[in-house]
Amino acid sequence: MKSSLGISQSLEKQPSSFFVLQLRQFAALQDRAWVEQEQLHLFSANGEFVIFHDSKSRLVKTRTVPGAGYEILLENVQKAVFREESRKIYVEIEKDGWSKTWQIV
Repeated sequence: MKSSLGISQSLEKQPSSFFVLQLRQFAALQDRAWVEQEQLHLFSANGEFVIFHDSKSRLVKTRTVPGAGYEILLENVQKAVFREESRKIYVEIEKDGWSKTWQIV
């Protein structure tokens, strides 16, 4: 019982780990990925998607067609920056007093 409590407390501190796994899975299904102005762009036969940090402290995914809605991927994010280095894409997230960088593609 004590160990499961420790695991759940650890997950509560970094729920973004699940977000990163979902983002990697979504990116893997796309034909092309690139970073432009600290935003992640993903392209496939289904269209182009952009993932970015919005003005309401959220990380959101939207399509690049006029009138498209959006999906909130992560809330209460102080900073989310995508960058490309050596043909790899990384995201740095700052949330709830911690900061971490993950490789996405």
